[in-house]
Amino acid sequence: MTAQDKIDTVFLKETVADVVVKACSECAVAQPDDPVGYVAGWLEQFVKNDAILKKRAAEKTAEAEEKAAEIEVRPSAPRDIVPFAFVLARVVPDRVEAETGVGFFTAREDPGRCPIRQSPVALGRLVDRTPEAPRRSYASDREPRTLSPNLQHQAQKEADAKVLNEATRVAKALEHIASLDGDPDILYKHAANYALKLATNGGAGMRAYVADLEEAEEDETLDKDNSEEGEEEDKKESAEDDAEGEADAAEGPAPISYENLFFRYVACAAPKGDDQDWIVGKKLERPNGISFALVDAVDDEPQAPWIDVANVMTYEGKELPDQEESDEPEPKRREKACFLGGVPRAGAYFAAPITLATGEVAGMLCLDTLRTSTGGTGRPIAPEDKALARRVAFAAARAMDAAAAKRAEILAAAEEEQAEIEARIEAAKAPEGGDEGGDKPDGDADAADATPEEPDPELAPEPKDGEDEGDAERRVALVTAKNQLGPAEALVARNQKIFETVRDLIDLVDDAALAEMRSLPRAPKATWRVIKAGLYATGHKRFEFETWALTRKQIGPNYNNELKALDPMDTERNEKAWDGVDRCLKGVTDSAVLKESKVGALLFRWFNAFKELSDAAVNVKKIKEEIDRCEEAIEKAAEAKAEAEADAAAAAAAGETGDTPEADE
Repeated sequence: MTAQDKIDTVFLKETVADVVVKACSECAVAQPDDPVGYVAGWLEQFVKNDAILKKRAAEKTAEAEEKAAEIEVRPSAPRDIVPFAFVLARVVPDRVEAETGVGFFTAREDPGRCPIRQSPVALGRLVDRTPEAPRRSYASDREPRTLSPNLQHQAQKEADAKVLNEATRVAKALEHIASLDGDPDILYKHAANYALKLATNGGAGMRAYVADLEEAEEDETLDKDNSEEGEEEDKKESAEDDAEGEADAAEGPAPISYENLFFRYVACAAPKGDDQDWIVGKKLERPNGISFALVDAVDDEPQAPWIDVANVMTYEGKELPDQEESDEPEPKRREKACFLGGVPRAGAYFAAPITLATGEVAGMLCLDTLRTSTGGTGRPIAPEDKALARRVAFAAARAMDAAAAKRAEILAAAEEEQAEIEARIEAAKAPEGGDEGGDKPDGDADAADATPEEPDPELAPEPKDGEDEGDAERRVALVTAKNQLGPAEALVARNQKIFETVRDLIDLVDDAALAEMRSLPRAPKATWRVIKAGLYATGHKRFEFETWALTRKQIGPNYNNELKALDPMDTERNEKAWDGVDRCLKGVTDSAVLKESKVGALLFRWFNAFKELSDAAVNVKKIKEEIDRCEEAIEKAAEAKAEAEADAAAAAAAGETGDTPEADE
């Protein structure tokens, strides 16, 4: 390597090496589709952020120098020193009267002096004391001009009114937030808006977000749901959940685990022109980001009461554990902020948890000043704004606590109602004569006392006289279908009776009652599956309710009307949609749903009866179609056999008369 090469290497190390290494490291972590573009964008943003930081440092230095200069040029002057303004003008009185303390000036045309007309001036305006005059005090030369008592009172009154008005606005806003115990989406939007609009300077250069904690969406389209084994597993899990619930009721609530939860941004507020709606719906998943410190208690360290970072671009937190074991030593990875936009930016970040009365963290309220092309100051967040964010998060938690208390009261009253509904259903299952054995699917009240019937000879698989194997199979299929039709129709009548018993339950699932489910910030597993079954049945697509936040938007006033419009006897069903219905309802029990929601329990009772009647009607239709198919096949086989016999008879007759193809030739 030449000396010039060494000089160039040193230059690069001292100037751009560290920045390029950081850019490459970020690119390796992100692994974008366009690595070169990513590194270029990162470096471009770094230059912008670095310019902002340097500009801020220069501003601070200039402010400090101005304050130092102001202190230097404004010393407390002794009383016998001529005031500074007159020294600059070089104005000195020509004659001073000792008795009156008055100085007389004579106009001079001296370039070094100011031309002043001859007039008497009070000596106190120039000097505080002369040897001939007694010591006098002129406070007005050293103190600022004061307002009159009336003006002082008015100014103080206006200042107090401004402070009181601001405090009143904040108090009313917090009271309003605490009263929003309905749909969490409405609560989240108001919380973000208040945190921004009530901040200093109206939230200029700042943004506010709300993110809730959610579980991974349950995919009801898994293959195991198609098998009986999967259904048994669902029932077993449901039974285990019931047992755990009883144990929790006896021993108290179990510790909350956040390992499988993630943050989803659900609301955003930003100044006009700074469009940040793109972040709504975005996920923050482990191990990215620094916000999980709000819910994670590591070793002896408790959960963070809040997160406060002055500059997220340069922030490096605690060391992260190694993900893979390796013999080669690797540099320790540290906790860093996650930029959902993909490009690191300078600015402050603050997050306050929304902690419920049970100690559970339901989400977080965040503030940031990240510098972007559309807004953001990149400066630290004011302490007053941080305190406001904590108060707003606390008020939001109280609103969610109030909603939980209402749901608990409703559930306590729902157990007796569900017992009455269960009694009505059992009464509907009983036969007309009151025999307890009549609740069998075939609806035959005398099935228990009937003597075993002789095997039906029509079901014998062996061909009869004049039948071949195909004829025997068609005969057996037809007889089997006809034998199934009677019990199937009886099952329809039985399920129709049960459905009529619970038909009026859907009227109780109105918009006011659905608000109970919309108030749940996190998806209730069993109830969510029942709601999704209804959405599948009414023609909705899975992408419309793949998350609980999206599902809440679907269970409005129209949800009840769409369910009422369904006809259980309509056999023209969308098989793909009803396959989703079957997958959602497999393994769900009424006890599991009742633990989560009263409305969910009512909906489950109604929809379960609806589905059983609809399935029975579809089964009758399939049996009738099978009978028609078998009869048609038998008829076609008979026609084919008759034609074959006719052809054979014609051939035999032709042979006897000698009219054969060979003879014709």
